[in-house]
Amino acid sequence: MRSKKWLGLVFLCLGMSDGQCAQTPPDVIPETHWKELSFWGEERTAFTSLESAPATEFFHNPVGIEPMEGSAYFVSNYVDVLLANVASNTVNRMTHDYAGTFNPTGLCFHKATRQLYVANYTGRNVLVFDVQTSDHMSFVKAISTGYAAGVAVTPDGSRMAVATYSDQLLQFFDNSGPDPVELWRLKPGQMHGVCIMDDTVYATCLNKQQLIEVDANTGEIRRKIGEFGWTKGKPQFVWPTYVTPYGINNEFLVVSDGLKGEILVLDRLTLEVNYTFGSMGPSHEFLMMPYCGIGINENEFLIGCVVQNRLVVVRRDGETFSTVKSISAKPNEWDYLRENVAYKD
Repeated sequence: MRSKKWLGLVFLCLGMSDGQCAQTPPDVIPETHWKELSFWGEERTAFTSLESAPATEFFHNPVGIEPMEGSAYFVSNYVDVLLANVASNTVNRMTHDYAGTFNPTGLCFHKATRQLYVANYTGRNVLVFDVQTSDHMSFVKAISTGYAAGVAVTPDGSRMAVATYSDQLLQFFDNSGPDPVELWRLKPGQMHGVCIMDDTVYATCLNKQQLIEVDANTGEIRRKIGEFGWTKGKPQFVWPTYVTPYGINNEFLVVSDGLKGEILVLDRLTLEVNYTFGSMGPSHEFLMMPYCGIGINENEFLIGCVVQNRLVVVRRDGETFSTVKSISAKPNEWDYLRENVAYKD
């Protein structure tokens, strides 16, 4: 049924130029991207709201995920910061006392100080909140940046990196004092995801389909990898939205490609692709716009699928990947997907 393939292509072209869309007519997309995968899930469930409003009113568009503690994760959706527990399947909004524009995108939680850094896109800043409870965060300060899409802080909290989209900036700050001081900035392109490991900053560039590696001390770009493309096993991207460290010794990087529907795991030393999983498609069998993905233990990943409004726990067993759990906001959403939009040959 080619109509199902066209439905997926509508989302693939979102945010891309006409030239990029022209490179991917339906007849040349590799069939592997439409192969049914086991992403339906062993457990399909709905979030239970911990507040008076039902989860259907506020759980949607998960564009950022950040571990809090245990099985609890902060989730951003451009409107609110949520706290979702993937063990108890509960969710609630984090109330706050910030009075300005609030457009949360990327997140970073500094556990030692219990401060949550929020990339506040249209606010053109990074907001810092103190988190002492599971339902409220207290505003601490706003750090002026560009249109922040991603934020990362070093383990000791002394340095901070910010990726901005519209400004096309990668900014790096001394965060050791009460007022962060910008140390350097680059303009590589439309930046989105960012993380810091040791003395290295990793960031994704959307319009150039790249992952860049930068020396945190000097601001010098060491390496760039990536090109536009669909080939699995190679560093080819369509819309790389998120990057996070992964592994016992953080020896890997997890890159989420929101429009390719794929999660790529790269060796941090070589920047070569170690393995990938996921494909873009309109049904529950695929990862529909996985904007954010993180490793949650040695063999499992937590993925936020924006179009499907769900969190997905994916398990790796050798070369096999399967969904352990799919959590949505609607109890009947999975039956609807299966009956109405499941892709069939």
